Amino acid sequence: MDLLDISVLYVEDEKISRDSITKFLTSRVKNVYIAADGEEGLEKYIKYRPDMVLADVFMPKMNGLELIDKIKQIDNQVITIFISGYSEAENILNAIEKGVNAFLIKPIRRKKLLQEVEKFAKIILLEKKIKQEEIERKKAEQALMESEHKFRAITESAYDAIVMINKKNEITYWNSAAVEIFDYSKKDVLGKNLYEKIAPAKYKQDFFDAFEKIRKTKENHTKGKTLELIAKKKDGSEFPLEFSVSSVNIENEWHTIGILRDISFRKNAEQKIKRQHEELEQEIEVASSVQSYMLPNWMVKGDEVIFTSTYAPSRKLGGDLLDIIQISDSRYVAYVADISGHGVQAAILMTAVKSTISMIIEAAKEKLELSLILNRLNDILSKRLFDINFLTIILCLVDLKKNTITYYNAGHPPIILYDIQNGKAKILSEKGSIPIGWHEDYAFPPEEGDVFNINENMVIFLYTDGIFECYNKSGEQLGIDGFAKFISNNIHNFNSIILPQKIKKKLIDLDYDISSDDFTLMTIRKIPQEKKDEIKRSFVLKALLEKAGEVAINCEQFIYEKFHDRKFASHIELIVDEFLNNIIRHGLMSKSDSMIMIRLAEDNELELTIWDKGKDWSLPPVREDGKYFPDEKLLDESGRGLFVIYTIASEVTKQRFGEINETVIKIPYRKQ
Repeated sequence: MDLLDISVLYVEDEKISRDSITKFLTSRVKNVYIAADGEEGLEKYIKYRPDMVLADVFMPKMNGLELIDKIKQIDNQVITIFISGYSEAENILNAIEKGVNAFLIKPIRRKKLLQEVEKFAKIILLEKKIKQEEIERKKAEQALMESEHKFRAITESAYDAIVMINKKNEITYWNSAAVEIFDYSKKDVLGKNLYEKIAPAKYKQDFFDAFEKIRKTKENHTKGKTLELIAKKKDGSEFPLEFSVSSVNIENEWHTIGILRDISFRKNAEQKIKRQHEELEQEIEVASSVQSYMLPNWMVKGDEVIFTSTYAPSRKLGGDLLDIIQISDSRYVAYVADISGHGVQAAILMTAVKSTISMIIEAAKEKLELSLILNRLNDILSKRLFDINFLTIILCLVDLKKNTITYYNAGHPPIILYDIQNGKAKILSEKGSIPIGWHEDYAFPPEEGDVFNINENMVIFLYTDGIFECYNKSGEQLGIDGFAKFISNNIHNFNSIILPQKIKKKLIDLDYDISSDDFTLMTIRKIPQEKKDEIKRSFVLKALLEKAGEVAINCEQFIYEKFHDRKFASHIELIVDEFLNNIIRHGLMSKSDSMIMIRLAEDNELELTIWDKGKDWSLPPVREDGKYFPDEKLLDESGRGLFVIYTIASEVTKQRFGEINETVIKIPYRKQ
């Protein structure tokens, strides 16, 4: 195995670890320097200037953080890898601020160490190559300007083709690299027209313009720039060429010089990278769709409880996960979790973890103990899936017979409770345990769980750190306390049906950047009992056309029971049926697994509110009399059939909250 042509400084005070890792590094890396403490490490860095530094955190005389800080003051670009233990999270955060490139957790796995070293070695070697190529190019160009003698001596050893032409466009110089690139010998081309030899017919003018401009002005207008054109070889085959042009005075005659490089390999590599990138993007799109399919519906409604949620990964794929699992008529398991990391790796783990949790809950649902679920989950994930990853989770058992939520917090942000009556949000105690995957043999004790009572005036919030770790334009972090305060100050104006989506939109409106991390929020609320003589009813349906007519009839019957007006009830049936049919056909594109919610409520007028996760759309323009134009084109584009509804409704409003449409239709009623 060829050694990596880089130099590495390894600083470790523990002799056994130092000797073992040193032996491993010297078998993979060309130059390895060893130091037993921070001071010795700094001395050797100043002396040898290695390409990469591996440093332990706890060392005598000078610790790893101090060492890295001093090294970064000398060379801020040097690759540094920080070696730490599980309990040194604070040091890891400090290292992040100092610009450490990577972290290795003790005990060091050799495979992981080699992966990190090889990864950064590629970057180091590429940078060296680029710097070397740049040095060579500058040397060649400088030599050209000094003298014809030096010009010939250097250009004959250059990797790029160097060509010179006189004012007649005749080739006066043709170096060895040009012979190799174009397959023309010097005898074949000297004294011949350059453009006839190397320019395909359709590109001759481009070549001519580049060279002629320099010759006429005696100035290098393309200095610092390179041009790309298609050239041809002796056999007529075409290839991409990169060149720069300058001019030189030889014996009182101006000559134009071109430095030309065959970039076929680079172009092929770029095309390959582009294809791979496109293929990867397609695969990520598919994976993103699969991941979305595994999430619960944005709204899960039972007879006595409603769960609503929103999830937005910071990239197309994310590591947050959530689910609502009904285990009996009156009991649900709900959880929100966060896998360390982002992107594809975290998303793949998310899929496996979610399936594992579902399997464990299904097996234990008759006698559900949250601590036992976490113990089983920790055992499976630590041994089979997790290497350096871990999982935080808030796991809840909702019992509607007892009106309680039993929960267990494994390293996750605490639950927030909002009291609808007093408008205050409070943070539950951060009682709980460590994340899943930190220790393979750890047993989660039952006493670390907790329980609280729930009622109709309470909204329960489960969330991930992407919410409270966001910053506004002033650089202020929201924080957990800030999030609780935000809830207290804002959600009394929000309808609880799409509370997560409205919170997300409000944070964006307040200039909080929620795109840097996965955003996950779930709310749980016990459904208030319908009061006597109250005109309020909700209906939930899957996006199936046969369900639309069924729900429309149910709405008609409800309105008739409340108003005893058959005509008015039939108007409601018409509106609901028309709107639902258009939502399902056009807005949801017949996605039968998506949920739609309808609410009928009386507030001076009858108010019909529909929530759906369909495509976004806009209301038609309003006339001077306040009525909407019955625009047939709009109907074709949106599929809403709004002009049919406008003949009955007094007002139609629509807003978009994240991925959810909220449409409110007001229908006037006069008692007969």
